[in-house]
Amino acid sequence: MKFKSIYLAAGALIVLAYASCKKDFLKKNTNPVTVAPTDYNPNFSLTTVQIMYTGSTTDFAGDNWQTEWGGIAGYIQHVASTNTSYYYGDKYLLSTGNVGRYFEDAYSNQVQPVVDLLELTANKPQYNNIHQMARIMRALVFQRITDMYGDVPYSQAGLGYYERIYTPVYDKQQDIYASMLKEVSQAIDSLNTNGDVATGDMYYYTPGITAATQVAEWQKFGNSLLLRLAMRLTKVDPTTAKAWVAKVVGKTMTSNTDNAIVQHTVGPIQQNRDTWCILGEDSTDLKLCKTYIDTLVKNKDPRINIYSWIFPTRDTVAADQIGLPPGYIVGGTNPDVDVTKLPSYPAGGLSYYSRLNDVILSYSAPNLILTYA
Repeated sequence: MKFKSIYLAAGALIVLAYASCKKDFLKKNTNPVTVAPTDYNPNFSLTTVQIMYTGSTTDFAGDNWQTEWGGIAGYIQHVASTNTSYYYGDKYLLSTGNVGRYFEDAYSNQVQPVVDLLELTANKPQYNNIHQMARIMRALVFQRITDMYGDVPYSQAGLGYYERIYTPVYDKQQDIYASMLKEVSQAIDSLNTNGDVATGDMYYYTPGITAATQVAEWQKFGNSLLLRLAMRLTKVDPTTAKAWVAKVVGKTMTSNTDNAIVQHTVGPIQQNRDTWCILGEDSTDLKLCKTYIDTLVKNKDPRINIYSWIFPTRDTVAADQIGLPPGYIVGGTNPDVDVTKLPSYPAGGLSYYSRLNDVILSYSAPNLILTYA
């Protein structure tokens, strides 16, 4: 009996110890500093989406300056360059790698973050406004992609993790535009003036702002984006364009206080820097095009004193500005494309062609996302 009593007592202690251990099991086995799904704050993701759209955190913004400066700005003769490696647009050179650079970067750096934000805020009423802002941001992201490349992955893009779609279909541009118009319109209508305040919003959040004030700005932003989308359709589908323009008249931005702007800083590389700075404000290869300068001078456009200067002397006098003719290089075997052979070639050399003012090229220059203008 004595041994039996000992076994019973020991068994009781074990049971009590097990019960106590089981009671505190989760508490004792949970890392107090780890991040769990319940700790997720979509405001940080919204900030990521907005800063990624400017390109300032990825590869020196090669997607921006190689595609937008190097190609598109040259095509439309805003800029010109004698450099043939990156600045190819004014010369009609085949530059497949540069032309495709934005496509490669945009899906990983812009599309994926905004799809993640949409997925992680879906069906969560406490994040309704952030979710609707993400829908508008998604259209902003895809509008630039499809305007550059036409038919692109859209409806299935970014869903590899969520739906195991690793080879998304290419949607027709017509269908993409129809979807963007629908998405933005529905998002505007779904914003809640009594809902959540998006503290991660780089466009409109200020300390103390109310949901009603922030929502009002996003409604103007969304309607202004709808206006932009509609105006893109005027040549291919004027009926649809007219209908959407009529829908947003009186609901768009009304002054510069409504501008959506990301203010950059002179921070470390791949953080919040202005991506239009062209690799550190050097811009030695990039000049303002003669077509552009001549147009500003002819029309007596006062913005020429802000846009351009002659770098060696920092001269901003309109009459002194000299635009670089498009399509030229320095040297080579063909004198017809050697800019130094032109009668108008500046006596001081290539550096005396007008270039972008550092007001625009500064690391801390603001990025204008969508504005009243």
